[in-house]
Amino acid sequence: MKRIVLLLFLVFGTVIAGCATSASTSTFDVKKERQEAAKQLKGFGTLLANDAQFSTLDPTTLKRTLGEKLSDYVTKDELSKMKSEVPQWLAGNFQTDIFYLMPDHNRDKAAYLTTTATFTDSDEKAQSLLFQLRFDPEANVSGATVKMVKEDGKWKIARIITE
Repeated sequence: MKRIVLLLFLVFGTVIAGCATSASTSTFDVKKERQEAAKQLKGFGTLLANDAQFSTLDPTTLKRTLGEKLSDYVTKDELSKMKSEVPQWLAGNFQTDIFYLMPDHNRDKAAYLTTTATFTDSDEKAQSLLFQLRFDPEANVSGATVKMVKEDGKWKIARIITE
């Protein structure tokens, strides 16, 4: 009987130790994750040259282009929100999540605005990061704060907090 109790304690102790080891290896390394996320944002920020044509102003084409060009940089939910905001954006409401485009009606294009990112904060519990995005000075547009999370193993923009 003592052997059975001892064996149960050993098994229980091993399980607890395994859980503790597993929990400690899944910690959120802010510095490492911040570097990975910054690389993603650099790719997003320099996706096209400043003022390059991202798309035409046709709503259907613009929505399709958003999906084609941004799926590596923006979560599925945020991309869906951006697509739903296209009509507002085309009507002149620029307080949308499509902050990185500027309409050029004379040339029928949605011009891309390049950005640079600066890390501002992290939420280890939610495993998310916040970055401040700034535009080139000639854009004459204020920046935005973006919340990033991992989706499909990549850091992606999950939420836009416009300024």
